[in-house]
Amino acid sequence: MRVLFCNVPTLKRLLAIVVLSAPGLAAAQLQLTDAWVRAVPPVSSGTAGYFVLQNNGTEPVTVTGVSASFAHHVMMHSMARNDDGLRQMQHVDDVTVAPGEEIAFVPGGMHLMIMGMDAVPSPGERVEICLQLKGGDQLCHDFEVRREQP
Repeated sequence: MRVLFCNVPTLKRLLAIVVLSAPGLAAAQLQLTDAWVRAVPPVSSGTAGYFVLQNNGTEPVTVTGVSASFAHHVMMHSMARNDDGLRQMQHVDDVTVAPGEEIAFVPGGMHLMIMGMDAVPSPGERVEICLQLKGGDQLCHDFEVRREQP
Protein backbone atom coordinates (compact mmCIF):
# COMPACT_ATOMS: atom_id res chain seq x y z
CA MET A 1 0.00 0.00 0.00
CA ARG A 2 1.28 3.43 -0.92
CA VAL A 3 0.32 6.55 1.03
CA LEU A 4 0.78 10.00 -0.48
CA PHE A 5 1.18 13.05 1.68
CA CYS A 6 1.01 16.66 0.59
CA ASN A 7 1.14 19.90 2.47
CA VAL A 8 -1.99 21.97 3.11
CA PRO A 9 -1.35 24.69 0.47
CA THR A 10 -0.86 22.02 -2.20
CA LEU A 11 -4.02 20.24 -1.11
CA LYS A 12 -5.99 23.50 -1.24
CA ARG A 13 -4.76 24.20 -4.79
CA LEU A 14 -5.73 20.69 -5.89
CA LEU A 15 -9.19 21.04 -4.38
CA ALA A 16 -9.63 24.44 -6.04
CA ILE A 17 -8.74 22.94 -9.42
CA VAL A 18 -11.24 20.11 -8.95
CA VAL A 19 -14.01 22.42 -7.74
CA LEU A 20 -13.47 25.09 -10.41
CA SER A 21 -13.36 22.53 -13.18
CA ALA A 22 -16.68 20.99 -12.11
CA PRO A 23 -19.25 21.51 -14.88
CA GLY A 24 -21.84 24.19 -14.20
CA LEU A 25 -20.03 25.74 -11.24
CA ALA A 26 -19.45 29.12 -12.92
CA ALA A 27 -23.11 29.29 -13.97
CA ALA A 28 -24.21 28.35 -10.45
CA GLN A 29 -22.36 31.40 -9.06
CA LEU A 30 -24.35 33.77 -11.25
CA GLN A 31 -27.77 35.30 -10.73
CA LEU A 32 -29.42 36.83 -13.79
CA THR A 33 -32.32 39.22 -13.08
CA ASP A 34 -34.37 41.95 -14.79
CA ALA A 35 -34.04 40.16 -18.14
CA TRP A 36 -35.97 41.69 -21.02
CA VAL A 37 -35.83 42.18 -24.77
CA ARG A 38 -37.13 45.33 -26.44
CA ALA A 39 -40.25 44.71 -28.53
CA VAL A 40 -39.84 45.93 -32.12
CA PRO A 41 -42.10 46.09 -35.20
CA PRO A 42 -42.59 42.76 -37.04
CA VAL A 43 -40.43 43.93 -39.97
CA SER A 44 -37.35 44.51 -37.80
CA SER A 45 -34.35 42.24 -38.13
CA GLY A 46 -32.80 43.17 -34.80
CA THR A 47 -33.47 44.29 -31.26
CA ALA A 48 -31.67 44.73 -27.94
CA GLY A 49 -31.59 42.76 -24.70
CA TYR A 50 -31.00 43.87 -21.13
CA PHE A 51 -30.37 42.22 -17.77
CA VAL A 52 -28.41 42.37 -14.53
CA LEU A 53 -25.76 39.74 -13.85
CA GLN A 54 -24.57 39.23 -10.28
CA ASN A 55 -21.68 37.00 -9.21
CA ASN A 56 -22.47 35.41 -5.84
CA GLY A 57 -19.39 33.18 -5.93
CA THR A 58 -15.82 33.56 -4.77
CA GLU A 59 -14.17 33.53 -8.21
CA PRO A 60 -14.50 35.91 -11.18
CA VAL A 61 -16.74 34.70 -14.00
CA THR A 62 -16.24 35.79 -17.61
CA VAL A 63 -19.02 35.92 -20.23
CA THR A 64 -17.39 35.15 -23.58
CA GLY A 65 -20.42 35.07 -25.87
CA VAL A 66 -24.20 35.04 -26.18
CA SER A 67 -26.65 33.03 -28.27
CA ALA A 68 -30.40 32.84 -28.86
CA SER A 69 -32.32 30.18 -30.78
CA PHE A 70 -34.53 32.82 -32.45
CA ALA A 71 -31.62 34.91 -33.82
CA HIS A 72 -28.60 34.20 -35.97
CA HIS A 73 -26.27 36.55 -34.12
CA VAL A 74 -26.11 38.01 -30.61
CA MET A 75 -23.30 40.32 -29.49
CA MET A 76 -22.42 42.30 -26.39
CA HIS A 77 -22.07 46.04 -26.98
CA SER A 78 -21.23 49.08 -24.91
CA MET A 79 -21.89 52.74 -25.60
CA ALA A 80 -18.97 55.16 -25.73
CA ARG A 81 -18.27 58.66 -26.96
CA ASN A 82 -16.17 58.96 -30.09
CA ASP A 83 -13.66 61.75 -30.85
CA ASP A 84 -16.51 64.01 -32.01
CA GLY A 85 -18.36 63.55 -28.72
CA LEU A 86 -21.09 61.44 -30.30
CA ARG A 87 -22.18 58.22 -28.63
CA GLN A 88 -21.63 55.04 -30.60
CA MET A 89 -21.87 51.32 -30.02
CA GLN A 90 -18.70 49.29 -29.57
CA HIS A 91 -18.45 45.51 -29.69
CA VAL A 92 -17.35 43.88 -26.42
CA ASP A 93 -15.57 40.51 -26.69
CA ASP A 94 -16.04 39.47 -23.07
CA VAL A 95 -17.25 40.73 -19.72
CA THR A 96 -15.83 39.64 -16.37
CA VAL A 97 -17.94 39.86 -13.21
CA ALA A 98 -15.85 39.94 -10.04
CA PRO A 99 -17.00 38.05 -6.93
CA GLY A 100 -19.72 39.96 -5.09
CA GLU A 101 -20.23 42.39 -7.98
CA GLU A 102 -22.86 42.87 -10.64
CA ILE A 103 -22.91 44.22 -14.16
CA ALA A 104 -26.03 45.82 -15.61
CA PHE A 105 -26.88 45.64 -19.30
CA VAL A 106 -29.23 48.64 -19.65
CA PRO A 107 -30.57 50.97 -22.34
CA GLY A 108 -27.90 53.54 -23.18
CA GLY A 109 -25.13 51.39 -21.68
CA MET A 110 -23.93 47.82 -22.02
CA HIS A 111 -26.54 45.78 -23.90
CA LEU A 112 -27.08 42.80 -26.16
CA MET A 113 -27.55 43.34 -29.89
CA ILE A 114 -29.82 40.59 -31.21
CA MET A 115 -29.64 40.39 -35.01
CA GLY A 116 -31.01 38.24 -37.80
CA MET A 117 -34.16 37.16 -36.00
CA ASP A 118 -36.03 34.26 -37.62
CA ALA A 119 -39.30 35.53 -36.18
CA VAL A 120 -39.80 38.78 -34.29
CA PRO A 121 -41.09 37.99 -30.79
CA SER A 122 -44.23 39.83 -29.66
CA PRO A 123 -44.69 41.81 -26.44
CA GLY A 124 -45.48 39.46 -23.57
CA GLU A 125 -43.61 36.51 -25.10
CA ARG A 126 -40.59 35.00 -23.38
CA VAL A 127 -37.46 34.09 -25.32
CA GLU A 128 -34.43 32.13 -24.14
CA ILE A 129 -30.99 33.71 -24.34
CA CYS A 130 -27.84 31.86 -23.28
CA LEU A 131 -24.61 33.35 -21.98
CA GLN A 132 -21.46 31.37 -22.81
CA LEU A 133 -18.97 31.41 -19.95
CA LYS A 134 -15.22 30.98 -19.95
CA GLY A 135 -14.48 27.33 -19.28
CA GLY A 136 -17.42 26.06 -21.34
CA ASP A 137 -20.36 26.59 -18.97
CA GLN A 138 -23.57 28.15 -20.21
CA LEU A 139 -26.24 30.16 -18.38
CA CYS A 140 -29.62 30.23 -20.14
CA HIS A 141 -32.49 32.43 -19.01
CA ASP A 142 -35.93 33.52 -20.21
CA PHE A 143 -36.16 37.17 -21.26
CA GLU A 144 -39.56 38.88 -21.36
CA VAL A 145 -40.33 40.84 -24.53
CA ARG A 146 -41.65 44.31 -23.69
CA ARG A 147 -41.86 47.76 -25.18
CA GLU A 148 -40.03 49.65 -22.45
CA GLN A 149 -37.89 49.28 -19.37
CA PRO A 150 -39.79 48.25 -16.22
